[in-house]
Amino acid sequence: MLSLRLAVAAAILILALASRLSHKDVVWIEEAYPAAAAIQMSDYGLAIYQDFWFDKPPGAVYFYRLFGAQTGVPLRLMGALFVCLSALLAFLAARRIWDDEVAALWAAAFVALFLAFDHPAAVMAIAPDLLMVPVQLLALYLAASRRYVWAGVACGVAFWINPKAVFAALALVVWSRSWVLAVSAAVAALAMVAPYWSQGFYEQVIVWGRMYSADPPEGINGWKQTAAWVWFHAALVVGAIVAREPRWLVPIAINAVAVVLGLRFFPRYYFQLLPLVAVVAARGVSLSKSWVRYVIVALLLIPVVRFGRVSPPANQLALYEDSVAAAAKLTDRQATLFVWGYRPDLLILTRMKLGAPYLDSQPVNGVLADRHLVSSKPSTEGRRSVIAADYVADGLGLLNPALAFRQDGYEEFARTKFTVLYRRVK
Repeated sequence: MLSLRLAVAAAILILALASRLSHKDVVWIEEAYPAAAAIQMSDYGLAIYQDFWFDKPPGAVYFYRLFGAQTGVPLRLMGALFVCLSALLAFLAARRIWDDEVAALWAAAFVALFLAFDHPAAVMAIAPDLLMVPVQLLALYLAASRRYVWAGVACGVAFWINPKAVFAALALVVWSRSWVLAVSAAVAALAMVAPYWSQGFYEQVIVWGRMYSADPPEGINGWKQTAAWVWFHAALVVGAIVAREPRWLVPIAINAVAVVLGLRFFPRYYFQLLPLVAVVAARGVSLSKSWVRYVIVALLLIPVVRFGRVSPPANQLALYEDSVAAAAKLTDRQATLFVWGYRPDLLILTRMKLGAPYLDSQPVNGVLADRHLVSSKPSTEGRRSVIAADYVADGLGLLNPALAFRQDGYEEFARTKFTVLYRRVK
């Protein structure tokens, strides 16, 4: 069994390194936002919520601060470590729950594989939904070990990363039937966010997040997205059915509510389901007959074939290449910068100090980033303010002229295909 364990661990490490390093030369928008905040904190001593607007919990920011929000190989090695840690925690949780070494190895393999071959837009960037996966697995392991206080603390850390951790915690409480876990989770969550509450956390994360959920973009078909998830995760679905563990139905359903919340159905939201479904499916594979295992292994080819080659939307790569070109024109890296539009990768590439209390234009014009390329209708009243940055990079106006940056005191000095660069008139 030791040799099998080592073989699985080696395969997971190789898979993690290969999948992450394959896109080492790109910074994705989903990771650029918390990484840009991390740079403002570590390089310039600014505080999230207090010194600049940040509409996510702080967990992802501190993750990127661990390695100085560096890009390239350091960023991707951290991603590989993240995959390996998640697989290890899945192994520990499944072994504790099922007392089954084979099921534990399958759980680790499932988690590693779907953190490499899930939807590219979901797995390439470690955003809050993905970052919560290992913390969910840790909480599951601790709850299965009857360490309910520490399981609750892990749930509190998950809430520090993503507000949807409330559903993950509730699912564990229902599964464990432990009021101690419930109390511990509530206390830990409050303790984790208390230092930020008076600095703007409530308005920026809770109020803004509630408004964001109340105004979903048009054109998203939840049934189609969910059917696609079931198809690409058919190995997990079949494994979970074969396991015949009805006690897990309600906890999984509770996490499914978190996916539905806000009616957005973005691929990254479905990571809420991965920890529990992977652990249950692993038990199903372990108990199943040989021919069923062959079917499940064959079903794993669906995501591997579909997403085996990194194929992100062309517009993401085009915008990133444009950001690289725009950043090259901002030669005065000691000056301040304000990015108009949702292009936080410009702040990563330049590592310039913020010239306004915002990482992007959403709080200013009230138009959410999930639609501002095609619509100029605000979802909320913008926080109008005078921008005093030395430079402004308008990464939105050429794509949606109705939302172009407009303020006296600035002159255009350069432009790229998708970005207009302004400098303040002295």
